[in-house]
Amino acid sequence: MPAVTGCPPGTVAITHYPDGPGLSTACVTAGSRLWLTLPSGGPQTWGPPRVTPAGAATVAATTDSAGTMHALVTPAGTAPFCLTAILTPASPTAAVAIWRLCVTIRR
Repeated sequence: MPAVTGCPPGTVAITHYPDGPGLSTACVTAGSRLWLTLPSGGPQTWGPPRVTPAGAATVAATTDSAGTMHALVTPAGTAPFCLTAILTPASPTAAVAIWRLCVTIRR
């Protein structure tokens, strides 16, 4: 499911909620960055996104007092990459949610 329409330039904002689809896609223009907002929706916590392949982008992530994770993602070049974020529940017996965002970059 596309997280954005088209291949926008600049800083591209994407918000993903815990009950959203587990896989999203995005296309951005070369030189763009992604600004991710992942609200927790409760006592669970989002971990910082991991990049695959390693080194394809850098991620600077923080979590605010409401439990919302914010991340600035800067691609290292024009190669496609994926980000994976894991929502860890407060209860050890509750299900873990995983969100994957695969990004392509238009030159």
